[in-house]
Amino acid sequence: MRAELQRALRQVQQVNSHKAHLLHTSFAVSEMLSGMHDLQELQDYLVRIAAEVSHVESAALFLVQDNRLHRVALSGMAAEFLPEESYGVGEPIR
Repeated sequence: MRAELQRALRQVQQVNSHKAHLLHTSFAVSEMLSGMHDLQELQDYLVRIAAEVSHVESAALFLVQDNRLHRVALSGMAAEFLPEESYGVGEPIR
């Protein structure tokens, strides 16, 4: 019983730590957005934050234009590897 309580307490602490990190991240994003005037800078910033919060090495932001998903920002890898990347909405990735 005592071991179960300790395990539950650790889980609650982990959840609270994660919540605190997300709250800090949302405040940082809010501060950044308030002074942001360049759309590309905003997109680059958001994809970096998404990668950080998701604990992944790379991430990309796609926006829909003309019924296609176009990559507008990339984090964690050089954009030169895939200078232009787009996919048709609903089409399989090949």
